Amino acid sequence: MTLQLEKYDFKPGDVIKGYVKLNLRKPQQGRKLLVAFRGTRVDTVMVRTTDSKGIPSSHMEKIKTIIYNFELPLDEENTYLTEMYPFEIKIPADLLATIDQKPPVHNLELFGHTLPLQMSNAPLSTVILWTVNGHLDVPLKIDVRAEQQIVVSSA
Repeated sequence: MTLQLEKYDFKPGDVIKGYVKLNLRKPQQGRKLLVAFRGTRVDTVMVRTTDSKGIPSSHMEKIKTIIYNFELPLDEENTYLTEMYPFEIKIPADLLATIDQKPPVHNLELFGHTLPLQMSNAPLSTVILWTVNGHLDVPLKIDVRAEQQIVVSSA
């Protein structure tokens, strides 16, 4: 699968134009073909732990949270081989103002109840990754996927 875009740098309100090209070796029966525009916030946090002997240690951990997900179906159940599917996805004009900016929350399971726990300290760094993803859902086999990272900036 190839995912080709007209450009890779966008602003809110722009339209992502491109195509998904399938180049499979043999015909595959697929449930659906879709393209998605996703935003993933990656927070780097310091995690402090104590081992069974009471010795404290710490390590860095990356927590990925999907903050925006728009999926566009390109085709339904079909036999796929070497087709090309053009697509257009409009980026919402208010995208950067509406995405989730809150710090990550871990859940604590206690006596069958889920309690949200705020991280003890703020993330050391936060990066938002924007991607366009192609996905062919093939039952009982490995799905066919492609991903392209893009830039969405306010200026």
